Amino acid sequence: MSRLKFINATIYGFGKWVDYSIDFTDELAIIYGENESGKSTIQRFILFMFFGLPPKQRAYYQPKQSGKMGGRLTVYDAEIGRYTIERQDAVSNGAAICYTEDGEEHDQTWLQERLSGMTLQTYQSIFSFSAIDLGLIKEMKQEDLSDILLSIGLTGSNTIHKLEKKLDSRMLELFRPTGKNPPINKQMEALDNRLDSLRSFQENEDTYRDKKIAINRLIEQVDQLQFSLQEEKAIQNRIEKQQQALPILNEYHQYTSSLASYPVELVFPEEGIERLEKLKEGLLPLQSQLSVLQDSESQYKLKLQYLKQERSEDACKEAEEILKEKESGLDSYKALNNSEAAMNKIEAQLEAEINRLNLGMSRKELEYITFPFHVEKKWLELKNNANQINAEKQQLELEEKQLKQERNYLLNQLQTLEEERLSEEQLQEYNRTINDFKENDLLQRLHSDANRKQQEWQRTKKKKTKSMNNLLVICVGLAFLAMMTAVFTDRVLFMYIMVAFLLFGSLQWGFRKYTMKEMERMMVGAEYSKAGGHQSEREKADAEHQLAAHYNNLREIETIEGKMKDNEINRLKLADAKQSLEDKKSRIHSLIANEYEIYPFLKQVEITYWPDLYHSLKHLLNLLKDYQQEEEKRSQLSSNLTEFESVVDSFFTKNNWEMNANYSFKNKLEILESFVGNELEIAGQINQYLGLLNDNYKKQQETKQKAKTYEKEIGILFQIADVETEDAYYKKAKQCNEKAEIEYLIKRTINQLQMIFTKQEWKQYVESNVDAPKLEVEYNETKKKIKHIEHEIDVSREELAAIQASIALMESSQSYSDSLYHFEMEKELLNKLAKEWSILKIAKELLVDTKRDYRDKYLPKVIEKTSIFFQELTGNTYCRVYAPNEDKPFQVELESGIRFSIDELSQGTIDQLYVALRLATSLILSEDHRLPFIIDDAFVHFDSVRTKRMMRILESIATEQQVIVFTCKTEVVESSKASTMIPLSNI
Repeated sequence: MSRLKFINATIYGFGKWVDYSIDFTDELAIIYGENESGKSTIQRFILFMFFGLPPKQRAYYQPKQSGKMGGRLTVYDAEIGRYTIERQDAVSNGAAICYTEDGEEHDQTWLQERLSGMTLQTYQSIFSFSAIDLGLIKEMKQEDLSDILLSIGLTGSNTIHKLEKKLDSRMLELFRPTGKNPPINKQMEALDNRLDSLRSFQENEDTYRDKKIAINRLIEQVDQLQFSLQEEKAIQNRIEKQQQALPILNEYHQYTSSLASYPVELVFPEEGIERLEKLKEGLLPLQSQLSVLQDSESQYKLKLQYLKQERSEDACKEAEEILKEKESGLDSYKALNNSEAAMNKIEAQLEAEINRLNLGMSRKELEYITFPFHVEKKWLELKNNANQINAEKQQLELEEKQLKQERNYLLNQLQTLEEERLSEEQLQEYNRTINDFKENDLLQRLHSDANRKQQEWQRTKKKKTKSMNNLLVICVGLAFLAMMTAVFTDRVLFMYIMVAFLLFGSLQWGFRKYTMKEMERMMVGAEYSKAGGHQSEREKADAEHQLAAHYNNLREIETIEGKMKDNEINRLKLADAKQSLEDKKSRIHSLIANEYEIYPFLKQVEITYWPDLYHSLKHLLNLLKDYQQEEEKRSQLSSNLTEFESVVDSFFTKNNWEMNANYSFKNKLEILESFVGNELEIAGQINQYLGLLNDNYKKQQETKQKAKTYEKEIGILFQIADVETEDAYYKKAKQCNEKAEIEYLIKRTINQLQMIFTKQEWKQYVESNVDAPKLEVEYNETKKKIKHIEHEIDVSREELAAIQASIALMESSQSYSDSLYHFEMEKELLNKLAKEWSILKIAKELLVDTKRDYRDKYLPKVIEKTSIFFQELTGNTYCRVYAPNEDKPFQVELESGIRFSIDELSQGTIDQLYVALRLATSLILSEDHRLPFIIDDAFVHFDSVRTKRMMRILESIATEQQVIVFTCKTEVVESSKASTMIPLSNI
């Protein structure tokens, strides 16, 4: 799984939260709220978004102020980017719907794949812990730690530990070596009882066996009789079938004799009558259609002759040539009107613009004005330079005022800071106070350590003194025994032994006594006396505050002096800038005077408006130029239009058309268009009738061809039927139908026979000519045989029943077979229970091996990481953490090498050790699962210093993995500058 990070959450409704949004953008987010503010509900909402909830738990979080339960959680995945998870109680039973940035929609299976199968229990065990979990570490042993590592690493809960206990419990439930109640013990006892019962029935085994053999013989005899009975019944059934089929056989013979009266071969087209009728139906419409087409041809020819007489083709062509120039002539007419209108408009604009400028110039004077290409740029530069000079002047005046105000402010501030500086005597006094406090604090710690070591030495001294005295007493006793032995045995060797024991006991006692005195002297010499003076922590904090304020004043004085120097430099620069501005102003005035000489009208306009004036004058000159162009265009259009009108008048005269004096140019063109349209319409009608004649001819040919096809098909039908007339054709059709009917009846009788007999049997019966009396005799004989066999079967069955009744008395509830059956059942049950116990035993051994391997792999890494975190949390007070074993709990080690068990630590230090262990375990076991950490008020027993250290560790973890802290303590929020606080608003 790649790294995953929360971006934001939107709660539609969940518990007390309705329409609420939270931003998780930062890597370390602290969610702050008082008790009962809804922190746990938000934490549960995050888990609901990832893993869902059962219906009963969703009902618990159903909001009371809204009917909508659910929300959205947006996360960032390093592999696929950002996607949003949405769950609603009323949609798909709370199933997740995921939306990626490419617009695709995915289901809950896709989300589980992205989480690599992570479950709710796994997440809570690896990435989440709270203050409730802090007390678990005190009772933790090596085996418990191994269980926790294995459980967290593999299943995410204490399931593995529970499974091992469950296996042990189940194995004891099944079997105990000295027990009686477990199932396997009970089953072994029951099996022994069954075995004893079986032995009591073995005496009657021979009689039982003989009767069993007789039963088998009778059963075989009954089976043989049953077989003979089935054969005779089969013969009886065959005779009954023959009797049943006799009427059908008679009909078959009758139909075959009728079929023999028809010719063997009767040739007639398939569906011949229907085909002939269909061809006749198709031929009749074609004959009628051909008659209609011939009448239409005559009418088209008469209409075409009339239209050709009405047409005037030459005049139409000449009129069309004239109308080709119509659009051009009308365009010229419109253009002429437009040109005159444009000239009037331009002339009015010229007069209006000249009056608006009010420069005292006439239209004639405007024609002599010319502007070189660089005039616009020159006027614009003069305007900009003039405006810039004014702006710079105002800016310099403003800067001069600001510099004066800044200098006065800095002088006042410098004077105030000089007054607040501490004297040398005050500095020495405050430093002395801080040093005295540190010295006292160090001496107090050393004194406390010496007292603790003194107490440990007193306990050790008592043990060693007791051991020393005991050894001396033993040596004296042994010496006394050696002396008594030497007296009674009169052997010098035992006297030497006595002296050796006395010498060894005295030497060890004296040496240990001397060692203990030296240690006592060292302990007394190691005591630390308290310093003469004693400073309180408040005095030390006040001194540090005063010194910090003093050094801040010194730094501020240096800063202000630097600013004073910068102010003086800026004032000198300002004087130079004012002189430069005056020089620039003189040059601009010279250039403006030069423009007045070239264009005198500029004296009436301020320089700020010169660029606008340029554009206005340029516009006037363009209007004047446009007016001249329009005047030339109007003259050309008038000439072209006069020439075209003369051509039209000439056409009217040539064709003797009436020309009314009121006719306009457009009226004449409309008359020409009407004439050409009429001629074109006549030509279109002629072409239409020519086309109709052509289509009529084609249709006549097609109709004749289709009629020939039908006539040919009818002739083919007569040829197949071998007839020449239609009556003969219908007669032959009737004969073929009668023959087909007889053949159908023959087939029907054959099918009826095949339903009763096989193909070979019914053909045999047709050829054999079986009669009814013979069949009746055979049927009666078979009936007698069947009755005899049934009687023999009844006799055998009565004998079999008698023997079976005798055996039934032996096979009662206490019979041998029943006991044997129950013995086998009890044996099978014992095997089943033993197999289950073996499986549990193997599973237990595999689980123990797995725990051991997993512990050996991960436990050193976890303890090493825990030591690093714990050392940082305790400010290097403790440098190493040792894992618990069977005899000892967790131990921690000082830099001096002294170890302490967890029971000897304060509650705050124990909590720090647990938090360090949980963080280390989660980091080691989540190298492939970079999901955000969720910590819920796990720092309740931390002081402010250790809280800051804890937050520094979380800040370092947050660079690789997002961390979210839920807390009700303001100290946690204030201890981290790299985090973002998310306050929970009250609802």
